Amino acid sequence: MLRASTMATAAMRAAVTRTGACAASSSALQNYASQVFGEKAEATYLNSQTRDALAAARRTGKPLTKGVANEVAEGMRRWASERGAVSFAHLFYPMRGRVPGEKHDSF
Repeated sequence: MLRASTMATAAMRAAVTRTGACAASSSALQNYASQVFGEKAEATYLNSQTRDALAAARRTGKPLTKGVANEVAEGMRRWASERGAVSFAHLFYPMRGRVPGEKHDSF
């Protein structure tokens, strides 16, 4: 997740440089994907066993156990709360239709 965000940021910066976009747009891109729960946040908010289980799930595609999923959710909640988040939304695309759905919740 973090690598893809970093690549997207680099691509956007290159596009701004090529097209000569305004300085305001360029400075806005510096913060692009700066609030991502990625490897750095995982190292801070998850214990090593949880990080290892999460990495294994990413590698193999196998689902997380409920306990590990709860630990990841709690780490993400703490991370988001420390950054001022008070609510969250989950966007999903049902298999049966074209219209996406959203679920909104608060901490």
